[in-house]
Amino acid sequence: MPKHRLCLARVALLTVAVALGSARATWGESGIVLPYPSEFGSYKAHTYDEAGRRIADAELVIEQRARGIVYMYVRGGAMDGARNEAHAELGPIEGKPGLRLLREQSHSHDPDGYSFGILRVDHVRGEASCTPPGDPTGPPKVVPLPDDDRVVNVPLNLFFAPLARGEVETLSFQIFLCRGGPRRVDFDARRSPELRLLDDRAVIEVTYGPRLNRMLRWLARGFTPNLAFWFDAADGSTYLAHRLPLYSKGPEVVIAREGVSVQSLSVSSGP
Repeated sequence: MPKHRLCLARVALLTVAVALGSARATWGESGIVLPYPSEFGSYKAHTYDEAGRRIADAELVIEQRARGIVYMYVRGGAMDGARNEAHAELGPIEGKPGLRLLREQSHSHDPDGYSFGILRVDHVRGEASCTPPGDPTGPPKVVPLPDDDRVVNVPLNLFFAPLARGEVETLSFQIFLCRGGPRRVDFDARRSPELRLLDDRAVIEVTYGPRLNRMLRWLARGFTPNLAFWFDAADGSTYLAHRLPLYSKGPEVVIAREGVSVQSLSVSSGP
């Protein structure tokens, strides 16, 4: 089985950063520094339902573009027409290793083609926005990002790599959401203490979810999605698959690279 090093993301981005006439950094002021992907390319992938049945094709892309820009794209969907597309754009940090988030975008539709609106995070301008549900061309609601911007919506496979490699025990960040009104939500991610088996290889599972105290976490079980990424334990950074809701309040699906059988990926209950 070929061992492509895939790199994934939930989200999108539009153009190359423009110089800002303020004290903002050259590539924006996201406080998150991400490692470079290990490989660039376009990879076939598939979408699976909760029972592990393949329901549609998917696509993963990571490209090196002009001026050191790294572009990421992921698409997942179902046979009934429900789908999610996400893009991200990252830029180099002058004098330092790693990448800084520039822009992210995601757009999902239900089986009837209903748009849940376009979610955009512009780390360069320091703002995030949501277009109206049902009208992606409508005027967006825009909210400012804080100076200590730690929002990561899409390139979570890169963000979780130090966690998967065992370099840190937990990671804290924020995800920007549109449902219920534009807002930032605190999230935590943890590496599972036990290795799982996927095909003939050991797999590291990283789970993440909203930051809740123990009582709220217990009450929220069954109401919050089971969000996870899986990495090859051989190096701790080779992306294999991830699980997320296909759209708001929609079914949870697993998007996995071609050749990965997801039936052995057990469901977890979050971090």
